[in-house]
Amino acid sequence: MRKPVQVIFQSLVGACAGMTAGVILIGILGALTGIPYILSHAGPKNDPVTMFLAHTVMYGLYMGLPAGAPIGGLIGLVAGGIRGLRSGTSTVRKIAIHIDDFDTAQAPAKSVISTKAPSSSRSCSFVVVIAMAIPGAIILAWLINGWREGAKFDRFSSEVTRLGGRAENADFEGWSNTVEAINVDLSSTATDDDDLERLIRDKMFHRVHSLSLSGTRITDRGAAMLDACPWFNHLDLSHTSVTDRGLASMSQCCAHTLKLSGTRITDATLQLIEQQAERFPNRSIDLTDTKVTEERVRELGKFQSMMSITYGSIKSPKHTR
Repeated sequence: MRKPVQVIFQSLVGACAGMTAGVILIGILGALTGIPYILSHAGPKNDPVTMFLAHTVMYGLYMGLPAGAPIGGLIGLVAGGIRGLRSGTSTVRKIAIHIDDFDTAQAPAKSVISTKAPSSSRSCSFVVVIAMAIPGAIILAWLINGWREGAKFDRFSSEVTRLGGRAENADFEGWSNTVEAINVDLSSTATDDDDLERLIRDKMFHRVHSLSLSGTRITDRGAAMLDACPWFNHLDLSHTSVTDRGLASMSQCCAHTLKLSGTRITDATLQLIEQQAERFPNRSIDLTDTKVTEERVRELGKFQSMMSITYGSIKSPKHTR
């Protein structure tokens, strides 16, 4: 193995092993600080050994991963690099043995290099380092994924902020270190169809579960773009220029909570809602200050008893359930 490759390899192994050691060390130290609490709460139902192990795991996850892993990884990286640099340097002493040649002149000296078999302790240390490097590599991949996820969310959040809105990380999966759900609030901003199109192109938009476009410049063209986003849990299009035509193009977008207050929709939209009711019977829909008729809303509510529809004036709303 060439020198640079060997240095890089041992540096990475050292970093991974250092990460594992950092997490374990922080977990154990944290658990040791909680010994007074463990002893005071120990009893028939609270085994102190189990509580100590639980504290170790808790401190290792919540303090060891964010603090111990980077520090241990840095120390291991430096130590592994130094070991890689020194691995090619021989520290074995050379002994010259002179052999007399009685027939001719004295022969040149021959050098014999003493060799020493690797000790069992060194082999054991190597196995321990490799064993610690495996979970360290997993931790490293976990951290890198978290950094990538954070960078992508920050980029998406910056674009939402540029439009005058706010993006919130609503559900962060700790076990996978990923952003699972995002809430986006663009209400009362100058966001138009072109702005919405740019947001939809971002891969992080597929993780938006709640989208508020209330009071924006969204039209039927923007509403048609949302048909490719059937995963919404909450969608607010109230006080926009969306009409029956725009809602008809959203046949695949079935948000659990749909707000259409102050839009130009009529009874024609209720037919689409009725078609979607079979797949989403528990939907909550706000139709206040629209052109839908009370007779048609009540007819829909009679056949879809699980659906909650709010209609009438926003000052004195009526409900089907």
